Amino acid sequence: MVSARYLAKRLGSIALTVFFITLIAFFVVRVLPGDPAVALLGEDASPQELAAWRKKLGVDKPLMQQYVDWLRSLVRGDLGKSVFTGKPVIELLATRLPLTALLTIYAMALAIAISIPLGTLIAIRRGTWLAVALSSISLIGVSIPNFWLGIVLIMVFSVLLRLFPAYGFVSPLENPLRCLASLFLPALALASYAIGVLTRQVYSSVLEALSQDFVVAARSRGLPERVVLVRYVLRNALIPAVTMAAILVGYFLGGSILIETVFAIPGMGTMLLKSALSRDYYVVQGFVLVYALLFALSNFASDLLYTWLNPKVRYG
Repeated sequence: MVSARYLAKRLGSIALTVFFITLIAFFVVRVLPGDPAVALLGEDASPQELAAWRKKLGVDKPLMQQYVDWLRSLVRGDLGKSVFTGKPVIELLATRLPLTALLTIYAMALAIAISIPLGTLIAIRRGTWLAVALSSISLIGVSIPNFWLGIVLIMVFSVLLRLFPAYGFVSPLENPLRCLASLFLPALALASYAIGVLTRQVYSSVLEALSQDFVVAARSRGLPERVVLVRYVLRNALIPAVTMAAILVGYFLGGSILIETVFAIPGMGTMLLKSALSRDYYVVQGFVLVYALLFALSNFASDLLYTWLNPKVRYG
């Protein structure tokens, strides 16, 4: 169960975290070398033109004044406008966020679907060559950078075997099956680290559950091993794994920046990277703020999910 006091404290901590993220996002972007007016007009622009554009963009004011103005806009729900496209950041988010969210959900589904049977098999076959081989595979997933794995997947499954497209994206509204096919390789590359982490978590939890008294009692009643495994072992062992998966949402969101770039997927990650390189201040600030908010909410959701899965846990 979760008390109202705990909810209030957690929501307050989320608000405080997001506030500090706004500070970091604003000032880190501002101290980076480069001038948005120069990036927009070019090196040959006259000083008068540059000064006029700096005033139009609001970057001619003192930093603290710019930050206060941005916070005032945030309170009104205005994240600013892109320097290069002139579109509101909210509009860019509305077009880019659904694709990144779809990729994140796809990667999480793959991670859970692969890690649960893999970790369970390693636990019940521990000590055998199969368990050692599967453990090595899970270790590789943790060790290899996901962007490098993405390049390898493109070379093998797109260039050599021609099973999946190498880049791009098909809308689920246009063709759901082609959408899943176009996102399979990037989702698998993004999920590689989570597969390794969750596999180890499931393995440890299943191994611990197998030695518990309730499992011994279930076996003594003559229940089939499959029933014991599903009804008693996995039901208790999967609680930490599911909550860990919710925490890994933040990793998926961060990793999507490189994965979307490797596979040329027009999501939030590619937009954020492009905007950072071109000093598009308001886009970078708005996107970083949304990333931070999603990360904080995913951790909060993992706490709530844990109390739902395990009624013994109470947050007071």
